[in-house]
Amino acid sequence: GRREPSAAQASAQPGPAAVAVAGQEREAAQATLERLERESETTRQMARRLEAQAEQWRNEVRSTRELRRGVGEHLEQLRHRATAAQSQLEALLERQAQQPPDAPKPG
Repeated sequence: GRREPSAAQASAQPGPAAVAVAGQEREAAQATLERLERESETTRQMARRLEAQAEQWRNEVRSTRELRRGVGEHLEQLRHRATAAQSQLEALLERQAQQPPDAPKPG
């Protein structure tokens, strides 16, 4: 015949309340896992957006440096031209100052 389970064996088997609690804990753990996976994906998306923004800023910095270098070179050319024009003007004024007032003007 069948033997009745001993008291130790009977206490090892979970009762209906314990099974219900374990099921609720499993569901809660599953819900937590799903929430963490969603949050992880949100964090990854945010990281990708930040990386894209950082790359855009790096490109803007690079463009700004190139523009500043170009402007600097252009300003240097303008400075040379202004210096040359000033020298020509000073030479012209000096020649005019050396001419006698009654000398015929060229032209």
